[in-house]
Amino acid sequence: MKGLKKLPLAIAISSVMAATAQAELKALEDEAMSEMTGQSGITIEMEMQAEVGAVTYTDEGSIRLEGITLDNNGGALSQTINIDMLEKSDLNGSAGAGIKAAGDVIKVGITAMEMDVEVDAIRTGDASAASLGQLNIEDIAMNGTDMYVYALDGKKGIGVDAIINQSIGRVSFTDIDPNAANGVEDGGTVALNDIKISTLDMTGTEVTVIDGSENPYGTFDAVKVTMPGINNGSISVGGIQVGSATDDTYDQFNQTIGAVELNGLNLVGTDMYVYAPDTGSGIRVTQQMNVTLGEVTYVAGVLDADTADKTVAALSAKKTEVDGQAAGYLAANPSASADSASPDFDPTYAALVGASADLGAKIAVADKVYYKSGELGGTGRTGDGVGSVTLSDVNLTSGISTVAIDVNASNQLVIDAPMTNANITVGDIYVGDGNLGGLAITGLNMTTNSLTVYAH
Repeated sequence: MKGLKKLPLAIAISSVMAATAQAELKALEDEAMSEMTGQSGITIEMEMQAEVGAVTYTDEGSIRLEGITLDNNGGALSQTINIDMLEKSDLNGSAGAGIKAAGDVIKVGITAMEMDVEVDAIRTGDASAASLGQLNIEDIAMNGTDMYVYALDGKKGIGVDAIINQSIGRVSFTDIDPNAANGVEDGGTVALNDIKISTLDMTGTEVTVIDGSENPYGTFDAVKVTMPGINNGSISVGGIQVGSATDDTYDQFNQTIGAVELNGLNLVGTDMYVYAPDTGSGIRVTQQMNVTLGEVTYVAGVLDADTADKTVAALSAKKTEVDGQAAGYLAANPSASADSASPDFDPTYAALVGASADLGAKIAVADKVYYKSGELGGTGRTGDGVGSVTLSDVNLTSGISTVAIDVNASNQLVIDAPMTNANITVGDIYVGDGNLGGLAITGLNMTTNSLTVYAH
């Protein structure tokens, strides 16, 4: 799509963010929690397979999601939900609910579950508008999920204690339109594979709805989200793929342009305000940013050894088969040669030899996996089979800024994200084990930073 080079990644990132809202919310790993046994409560067992014809959000224009499916690999997803009521005193003053709860605490536990989400068409406009494409989110895993919800003491709002641990098998965006004249089989695909979000500790998160008189950014009511901070989290994308191949085949591996790993993610406590402006339509999100990262690494391979191992195993089995065919053919035709210049050149034998060499080259490519750097308990950045670039000790701060999200009268999604007084520092930049030095960018102001998304 012309002018939409950023769209697939933006859609993929948005989908990851949407899926994270259903992330695996792990229990407070506190001794007080582990001691609570024998609590009575309610167990709900559920099976679900759902289809939604369309969901439309209307501003000045509209965004329409069509053909939404929720299932598990084409069948019903099943889950068990356990609900228990705990007394605040049971928490022994632990962080979050043990301090902030006004009264009792609701514990919601969800057992292992996998879910797939598909959106057949994303349209900016009505059903006759062109589609931006199709979105698929596969293998959203929620395992051993516990979340603590409570009323906040001294304010009208909800407290949530959670540690996010989630995996998503694949998020893909395909440039197709089920109503287009060229049919649904056309269009390219970009995908993020093997996404893992780990140990994002969000204990003590508060969600309140405030009156306009309490909103420092206007005179309109707002949803205020207060996060004490995210501590030592990790996010990784095991493979960034440009292409549609799946199932850990060589084609999928070959279409992977690299992988990204973020470790030591820390977000300093901040308040985020979400509201509708009093001078126009749309959504506004205002907050200040203070983020640190221990390491951000890009590798020219994949992060998941299992992915490479499966690919290598499949290719190796095929090579063994082809080598056996070549040996058998040569035994039956001892004078056969794969050398085109030889008088005994045999095209059949040459084809088998060539196929074996091709498989060998593919195995050499696939047998490359990034093993974490020495600082993260791995083998080191050099000699790990792939090239890598690592930014270490990254810090990003900014002044208070407001992101505006609108759907205009022309049915275009417009996102304005200015940044004021931003500072970016990188302690060390590594290419493999080689250290290029550090980097500091200060006083960065992006007064205009606008993205407009529409189909053509």
